[in-house]
Amino acid sequence: MRPFWEIHRHRLAPATAAVVDRLVAQGRLKFYAGRLQALEASEAGAHVLFRRRGTLQHVSLRVAKVINCTGPRTDYSKYQHPLLIHLLARSLIDHDPLALGINALPTGEVLRYRGGPTGWLFTLGAPLKGVLWESTAMPEIREQARALAEKLLAA
Repeated sequence: MRPFWEIHRHRLAPATAAVVDRLVAQGRLKFYAGRLQALEASEAGAHVLFRRRGTLQHVSLRVAKVINCTGPRTDYSKYQHPLLIHLLARSLIDHDPLALGINALPTGEVLRYRGGPTGWLFTLGAPLKGVLWESTAMPEIREQARALAEKLLAA
């Protein structure tokens, strides 16, 4: 249900929505919902094969751009970034029980793998999604940043 909730919870800013509406009206932008089956880069963009959502129908398109609208990867154990590999290898971070982000306290204090807080490593926003579901919208992230800044300044 996550994708359906997020498209209703997080709406475009009015100015951005107007640009998108204009591009759709001009036929320059189209939306497709489905599961990607194959993607092949070409000189002019990409060749895409996908299965339409809720059907067995496969659609083949040549497109100028492909935009991944699934949101950020949430299972940090699958990232190949050197910083995350280092933190995971040293048990300084762990994914939360649902693999929606980094395991942490609601205050942003990162929890070690099978242990307590590091005491010096903090996060906010999307990595807290497994602990604080509403951690991807700017009002919540601003509040998390304010609270974390106060905590760090008090220390």
